[in-house]
Amino acid sequence: MSEIKTLLRPFISLLLICVGVGLAHNTWGLASKLILWATRNPATIAFTTFAREHFPENLFRFEQDCLAHLPLAPYFFVAGVIAGISLVMRFNVLGIFVTLSYATWFSAQIFQMASAFDLHWSDFLPHLVWSLALTPIYLFAALLGRAARIRVRPHWRIRDFLISTAILAALMASIVARIELAISVAVLAFACFVTWVTWTAFPSEPESNPLTQPTGT
Repeated sequence: MSEIKTLLRPFISLLLICVGVGLAHNTWGLASKLILWATRNPATIAFTTFAREHFPENLFRFEQDCLAHLPLAPYFFVAGVIAGISLVMRFNVLGIFVTLSYATWFSAQIFQMASAFDLHWSDFLPHLVWSLALTPIYLFAALLGRAARIRVRPHWRIRDFLISTAILAALMASIVARIELAISVAVLAFACFVTWVTWTAFPSEPESNPLTQPTGT
């Protein structure tokens, strides 16, 4: 039994890597369908219409950036919440293999495209940074699911609020100035910081999932 458990996690990890690569490669058109559902549903269309009419131009363009670069984020967020509710953190953290393999394969395709059209890879750097933000989004959602499962609310410190506010201020300045790379870096930094401080704000959790426990004698 212990041998099966030892082999199970690498097998699941490999399977999740294949899922991420498949999404980045748009296998069977799956990614296109997911993106279409996320960006053309009635709620998104209504919000985009409201943003176009009421938001400042640069803020509306940022909303369009989010739709263009993070259309799969809602799916990873929901998957993270479900994983957090269902599994202990040591196991549901394996979901990052999907997001990281997606970002890696997406980056490889970007570099191939740049080479094919004689473009410099730095022109696509904001796209790559945006794709990396999917990992902290998934982990943050998993932490929220974990909070609901163990019924513990993470406690942020005043310093955490101040740092997150500073990152948001940098993001807003980048949006106003329309510096694409700075916008993507600020989004990634905010997502990573919020995920990290939320993770460290939780108490330790007993590992009760049988898939992560050694077999007793």
